[in-house]
Amino acid sequence: GVSFSPSYSKTNYVNSDGQYGSDGVIASALMAPPVFPVYNSDGSYNWDMNGYMRFNTWDTQTNEVLNPVALALEIDDVREKLNLVGNVHASYEFIKGLEYKVTVGGDYYSYIRNYYRPSYIPLKNLKYYDKPSAPTAANYTQSYFHWNVTNQISFNRKFGEHSINAVAVYEAEKQAIQTSAIKGTGVEGDDKIRTTKSKTISIDDTFNDKYAYTFASWLVRAQYSYKGRYMFSASIRGDASSRFAPNTRWGYFPAASAGWRISDENFMRNTKNWLNDLKLRASIGQTGNAQIGNSAYLALYGSNTLDLGNGLVTSMYPSQIANNELGWEKNTQTNIGFDANLWNGLLGINADFYYSKTTDMLFNIPVSSVSGLTKSNVNIGSMQNKGVEITLTSHKSFGDFSMDWNANWSLNRNKVLSLGDEDAPLIVASSYSGANYITKVGYPVGCYYLLVQDGVFHNQEELDTYPHFPTTTVGDFRFVDANGDGNLDKDSDRVIVGNYMPDFYYGFGVQFGWKGLDLSANFQGVYGNEILNLERRYLLNMEASSNMMKEALNRFPYGNLNRATRKSSGNNGSCTSTFHLEDGSYLRLQNLSLGYTMPDKWFRGTTISNMRVYIQGTNLFTLTHYSGYNPEVNKRSTNALSPGEDYCSYPLSRTFSVGINFNL
Repeated sequence: GVSFSPSYSKTNYVNSDGQYGSDGVIASALMAPPVFPVYNSDGSYNWDMNGYMRFNTWDTQTNEVLNPVALALEIDDVREKLNLVGNVHASYEFIKGLEYKVTVGGDYYSYIRNYYRPSYIPLKNLKYYDKPSAPTAANYTQSYFHWNVTNQISFNRKFGEHSINAVAVYEAEKQAIQTSAIKGTGVEGDDKIRTTKSKTISIDDTFNDKYAYTFASWLVRAQYSYKGRYMFSASIRGDASSRFAPNTRWGYFPAASAGWRISDENFMRNTKNWLNDLKLRASIGQTGNAQIGNSAYLALYGSNTLDLGNGLVTSMYPSQIANNELGWEKNTQTNIGFDANLWNGLLGINADFYYSKTTDMLFNIPVSSVSGLTKSNVNIGSMQNKGVEITLTSHKSFGDFSMDWNANWSLNRNKVLSLGDEDAPLIVASSYSGANYITKVGYPVGCYYLLVQDGVFHNQEELDTYPHFPTTTVGDFRFVDANGDGNLDKDSDRVIVGNYMPDFYYGFGVQFGWKGLDLSANFQGVYGNEILNLERRYLLNMEASSNMMKEALNRFPYGNLNRATRKSSGNNGSCTSTFHLEDGSYLRLQNLSLGYTMPDKWFRGTTISNMRVYIQGTNLFTLTHYSGYNPEVNKRSTNALSPGEDYCSYPLSRTFSVGINFNL
């Protein structure tokens, strides 16, 4: 057999999620003082929000912001993506039940990005205000080719009431990646050529890179069933990754499971009138994780150029520490559960209880600056996860009317068990250096590690009797002296104040049908997590003349927020604290759909069947107390040590669609 799937897209990208200091459109729009127009009277862009309030008689310390409409419409960021995916496979049955199958697949991807920031958009800062800037042009490319070959031998036979299934697999794959970048700046006011041609090329931002990784694995698995009542399975697999050193390259991961359909036992026959099926399950198995960078175990070096007064000199420096012991992260999980069907489908129950332990965790952890580096890839420590997953289903028909519903509920409890020889905690910064996360033994991974905000100072007497920063005055935030030493310090008075992991997850859905009509709705939510909303550092700091949220009306002396001031003072804006943490609980209507399936008799004489027309909406509403756009946000989702951050992320779109489906 053969399959082939090509795709191509071309998009003029808008920097929606970036911070306002890096031309982020959403952040700039939220920060922009609303007193300034988007356009001047002559139709040109207005740049007064880029510092006008700082050099006139108002003398405020507003954060300069660029015109968000100009950023969205005038910056070119065209991105083209081409993806070609395909495979061929063939199989041969030697004898009944014994089959060999080979699959050869390939995946080619090409990405081209052409970026241009015109000179009529100034740089962000008071000193640039509305002056033309040097235009910036850049070209980025990436391409890769990934191939894999899979050989599989399977045996599947029944011998009376015995059923045997066995499989042996060997697979090899390789991915080769090539990237390049070139960036240059032009002359102020010259936007005729919107590419890097005739630009002054930046050496530091121009490079070419080529690398590859390989992966090999084998698997042996056997399954046995007697009468469909007693089921056993055992397997072992070996995986090898070029991302690890030769002596740690291979990892071996066994697994076993058993099932018992207890409802088929003779002693259960009196329950058949209400208990249609009951199956007990248990399993234990191990898996491996190799999701780190390529060549992460090697010592790598970088170079830069220095001007020592007699010309440019190239210097070398270490960019990565060698670690020949870097190896597989391993996760061992034990699971017990059951599946039940009662009253002919009126109630179905699936429940799982699990415990997993992860060892030799792969982390890119901070290291001493004495080494000349900031981070290093290591296997360090262990953690556990334990939890429950429950799903309920139901189906009932009344003539032409049918009803289905489902509900699910789950919880997971994460805890770090060890972090190396001395169990030293790992502290990492968020996107803003004033906010931190901590991974510590006895707590979940990536907890928020912040000052505790404890109201505001209402009068001088409170200020005189409570620890505070030297610049604090009446009306400023009050922070807890957590270590009780009588002095307030941004580092020593930080404490663990929560994490991004919910107390539980849940969801439910319903579907109704009647004579071809169908209506369905699906809801999903979480409860009990916290989000680090760094937008509040700007939109609720009460400083200068930036735009503020409506909540600012509750400022001192009218409410429990800090005072308003023309300039930064009192560490109200610079100290990230529990004031910036918010409840992330929500309930969302993910999908609502109404459809009608037309009778096949309407299409007699044609090959059309099962024609259905429908209208549906997604993300129609979200119930939450979170003040940001989307409580289901995680700006740094690729870093397990610093989850749950929102820094002016793009809002989730609400979508309505109309469609038609049919078979030929």
